[in-house]
Amino acid sequence: MDNAITMLSAPCSVATGTAWLRRVDARVKWLATIATILLALSIPVDRWPGLAFLGVALLALLCFAGVALRTLGARLAFLLPFLLLSVINAFWKDDPSGSALVFAKAVVCMLAVMATVLTTPLQELMRGLYSFRVPELLITLALFMARFLVVLYAEALAMQRAYLCRCGTRRGLREAKNVGALIGSLFLRAYHRADRIHAAMLSRNFDGRFLMHSMGPLPWRDVVLLACVLGGLALFGVAAQ
Repeated sequence: MDNAITMLSAPCSVATGTAWLRRVDARVKWLATIATILLALSIPVDRWPGLAFLGVALLALLCFAGVALRTLGARLAFLLPFLLLSVINAFWKDDPSGSALVFAKAVVCMLAVMATVLTTPLQELMRGLYSFRVPELLITLALFMARFLVVLYAEALAMQRAYLCRCGTRRGLREAKNVGALIGSLFLRAYHRADRIHAAMLSRNFDGRFLMHSMGPLPWRDVVLLACVLGGLALFGVAAQ
């Protein structure tokens, strides 16, 4: 199981944290992340300082773990559509504070997820989910998706380099037409690449599931750490109400 997952997810591992954070069991990180998200969602509207403190604490944890600010910015950029919807909702319902609170909670939840994902290899994340009895089908889909996205990204970079070598950098409608053709070609290549990957897995007797085993009992250090984190979050939640 470990070899199979490593083969699929090695290019996708983005663990950039310091040694102590990477050694923390993935199950502890998942539980701490879920508890942090529930805490952020339960903070009342008039408790802005508590939500801000939680966000700053998560941001400090990510910076201390060695995650680059550029990486954080790239991940948080996925929330820009939600920011636009929050702005539209603020003008539509004349409730800017409520819309801002929703977006702030989304940012805090995103930081909590990144604190786990960016400091843990993908195979450890999946093994942690398997220990929580997450359906194997979802884990298999996540592993294949991560692997295929890396392959697709490399294909897109190769097409971009070929386009720049042949056409250079142009402006205007002609370039927009060429970019549209490239995107269509990328979709076709993605379909054919997925078909080849499927055929390759079948030739290796892949039956649609990985043989996984649990991670064993938690080390006592991780148990103590989890108790401290959950206790601290519980006290913070009581104080923030």
